[in-house]
Amino acid sequence: MLLELDREIRRKFDELEYKYKKKPKIDKLEKFAREYSKLSRKDKDIIKEFVKKNVIRFPNENFIEFCRYICEAIMNKHENKVMEILRKVDRGSVTIASAIDELKVLTDNYSPKLKNIRLEGVEVFPEELKKKTKTLTCKVYFGEAQNVLLNYVKRESVDLVFTSPPYYTEFYIEKNEWRGFEDYLDEIIDILKKACETLKPGGSLIVNIADTCVNGEHYPVGFKVGDMINEIEEMKYHSTIIWKKPDGSSAPYNTFAKEFIETGCPLKFKPNQNYEYLIVYRKEGEIKEPERLGFRYSEEYIEKIRKYLDSVWKIPPNNKGDLHEFPVELVRRVIELFSVPGDTVLDPCCGTGIVGAVALKLERNAILIEKDTNRREVIRRRVLLDTEFQKPEDFDKIRLYKDKSLTLKWKDKTIEYIEIDNTEYAYISTNLSSSEEIIACKYN
Repeated sequence: MLLELDREIRRKFDELEYKYKKKPKIDKLEKFAREYSKLSRKDKDIIKEFVKKNVIRFPNENFIEFCRYICEAIMNKHENKVMEILRKVDRGSVTIASAIDELKVLTDNYSPKLKNIRLEGVEVFPEELKKKTKTLTCKVYFGEAQNVLLNYVKRESVDLVFTSPPYYTEFYIEKNEWRGFEDYLDEIIDILKKACETLKPGGSLIVNIADTCVNGEHYPVGFKVGDMINEIEEMKYHSTIIWKKPDGSSAPYNTFAKEFIETGCPLKFKPNQNYEYLIVYRKEGEIKEPERLGFRYSEEYIEKIRKYLDSVWKIPPNNKGDLHEFPVELVRRVIELFSVPGDTVLDPCCGTGIVGAVALKLERNAILIEKDTNRREVIRRRVLLDTEFQKPEDFDKIRLYKDKSLTLKWKDKTIEYIEIDNTEYAYISTNLSSSEEIIACKYN
């Protein structure tokens, strides 16, 4: 069976290589084959039949990755969840890409390192701020960011907006997300305008953005977005941080230098892009809470993070799990250096929810917005499990329903996790010592 499947996949790869004239990633195929071999020995017939049936239906590398995560999830004893995901894919109710996101959270190597993230290096911590951190809240809205920001997030209620809008790539264009580059820019700036309305005077907007290349045409996304933010009323340019990734971290066959590599002609040269922008803006006005200005880091801690005092931050990107997820170190430094404990951090394009998870660990509140409800499980895992606010055995029991909550505490604090879905919501307030207690409640 494995040999038959292996030959079929390789035949499809050969077809793709001929069609697109590029080398298939055999390393992923071989990793999948190894995992599949282990799975076959466990005699999981339903999985084998699904793979056999669909390898013709989805003849691409995305499906190979999907199958590999199926294998890993089953070997991690998540058979029931895998079956549920397979049924959704078979019915066509979710895409392969969305299913991969759901499967990733079931694998051992996907969780980011959040265990050691904590508030540290504090020299002066005003009592007024300490009181604000006794109860920390993470609200997760599922819906279009523009609608949520307009109707559900209060004006001047947020201290820091930190987000990474979707990249302008072939993947989103093929999904008909935008009619063209100008349409993309219009949507991004509409989200950012409404996010700026939620900022308090003196609050910061930080946008992670990168230039891109689509079908051979290059787009200066960073400059375009920066120019458009300049036009937003009350927002003033503050600075630009370059997030530099390690040398050689961009793959040569899918980047700017591709044409030069293929032809060797210097007139075709363009450098690969191993950096992204963090564009920083501040909202006009004075900070109204004097206790926020009283917070101080120690000299020892400032010395420890000295390399982040310059405008080039050398931080490796993710190399496993969701490759588009912010590295934990990047999120940590932004939140530490542009907010104080008790503040509220907003991410209107939250993806996996990593900004919310790190914000809570650093004793800030979070507001997350995500239009893809298939990411619900990923976000819950990030915010509740990977932070260690909840034990794995308790997390597996979680089901959020309207007007119901589970209760638990983290250290001396109460963590409130709230989901709002099409104006309906579910609410969690967690208590590690009393995870079985259920309280009916409402959030208004």
